[in-house]
Amino acid sequence: MVAFVVHANPSDERARLLSTLLTQLGLDVSFSDTVEAVAESPLFGASRALVLVPDDEADGTLAERAARFAEAKRRQAFVIYIADAISADHYKALVRSEAGEWVRWPSLAAELLEVYRRVHNRVSGPTNTAKVVTFIGSSGGVGNTTLAVETAVQLCSKEKKNSGA
Repeated sequence: MVAFVVHANPSDERARLLSTLLTQLGLDVSFSDTVEAVAESPLFGASRALVLVPDDEADGTLAERAARFAEAKRRQAFVIYIADAISADHYKALVRSEAGEWVRWPSLAAELLEVYRRVHNRVSGPTNTAKVVTFIGSSGGVGNTTLAVETAVQLCSKEKKNSGA
């Protein structure tokens, strides 16, 4: 997996920090001036890329471009927007793309490791995803609890049958 850091000045302190963290994860690091220029790199597209977008300004313009890039390149890249704050709309756009996440500067090292593991496992690991089922009662005494318990028992029984246990 290759990692791109979107930063105009690779010798900047935060850019060097990102490069060091990514190298420790065993990733090849490349720098790009803009989010859009990442897709033009010859390294882009060979395998799923990690695109880190550090933002010191947090004025919203870079967050918006990062979210649009995540949506457009969701199969080729996972975008990590790094800033102290992000608007709710931009955060939702990143998460809804299923190819983006926001990380805060103060917790960069730990969160970057967690996001990398999640993305790496998604690329190389099983493709099973969790499903959420919700039971909402319309009134009391109509069997909502029984329905929820019976559904849980059936789901557990089905998983055991499928695994051969």
